[in-house]
Amino acid sequence: MRIAYITACLGYGGAEQLIVDLSRVMSARGHTVLVVSMLNDTPHAEKLARIGVQVLTLDMQRGIPDLRAIFRLVRILRPWHPDVIHAHGFPANILSRVARLFVRSSVLVCTAHAFREEGRGAQWLYPLTDHLCTITTNVSQAAVDNYIRLKRVPRDRILFVPNGVDTSFFKPDSVVREETRRNLGIADKTFLWIAVGRLIEIKAYDNLISAVALLPPSQRPQMCIVGEGHLEQVLKEQAARSGLSEHIHFLGRRTDVNRLMNAADGYVMSSDGEGMPMVLLEAAASALPIVATDVGGNKEVLLHDRTGFIVPPRDSQAMADAMLKLQAMAPDLRLAMGQAGRTYICATYELSQIVLRWEQLYQQWHALTQQKPLEGHTATTENKTINL
Repeated sequence: MRIAYITACLGYGGAEQLIVDLSRVMSARGHTVLVVSMLNDTPHAEKLARIGVQVLTLDMQRGIPDLRAIFRLVRILRPWHPDVIHAHGFPANILSRVARLFVRSSVLVCTAHAFREEGRGAQWLYPLTDHLCTITTNVSQAAVDNYIRLKRVPRDRILFVPNGVDTSFFKPDSVVREETRRNLGIADKTFLWIAVGRLIEIKAYDNLISAVALLPPSQRPQMCIVGEGHLEQVLKEQAARSGLSEHIHFLGRRTDVNRLMNAADGYVMSSDGEGMPMVLLEAAASALPIVATDVGGNKEVLLHDRTGFIVPPRDSQAMADAMLKLQAMAPDLRLAMGQAGRTYICATYELSQIVLRWEQLYQQWHALTQQKPLEGHTATTENKTINL
């Protein structure tokens, strides 16, 4: 099949990593893949080019609507003749729906990657343009249920398809652990937490820093925060005011997250909102026990009291208590908790399984649209009736 993935950017976020993984595995399975990024933020482009996946951009500017992008996308897709267009995230979903008015593609899949997408645009553009796509999907069951509740998508027009993680890349490795801890300057028996994500409001790192400040001084761990964003200086100043500058280390953007996961003893997520965060899948696949907030699909990835602890969002004391509980566990019990997390991820969210599921869905929807005209046609998939 000829598959075109449309995205706002191709940076280092979870949704972007999923597109890279889908492109890589679909290409290896014999499909022809094209990736179109709305922005020029495409650090993965060279890596994809090496495996024969072309990456094109629409030259849009972040935060600036540009109607010309519709026609740029049309000019790309028309001669390419995709069998499937698969858009990811609100901007790409709406852009692809409008472009489909001018491009003949049998299947348009629109994947949302959030529990809810803020702003009036999402409230009225999703329902208004729903008829232009084949199906909307979301990455957690909690997010699917919320989109139905908010009336963004009719119940019979949305499907849950989770993210997937490459468990052969994110995996525990004792040699990598020793090397990375040595490079970070972390002593053998020092407890090290890791948190990965953009330094923006919704990730609530201020709450995480407050939680660490609540820990007894003698039990304060080391922590690496990986990511960049406009709150970096604000968060560094908060850590300094809290006396945590020697405990919390801001590492910026990194391309060796799998190695950093190995160096850590636990993963912590303080977000106020998530869909199904790729980084939780990566942490669990790395056999890390996890403390995470009860938002979005986090409870679908983290099994409370079995693979880590779920805490309420914006509750610094609850987060501090859970972190302290995990730090105080006997090492063998903590390792068993992490291994239970990896076992669950391998059985439920292994990338190869998720890619196969997408491939089967693409083929099913494509076959159905070849049999009958789009208007009025329905298909039954995963116990859901989908109007094509």
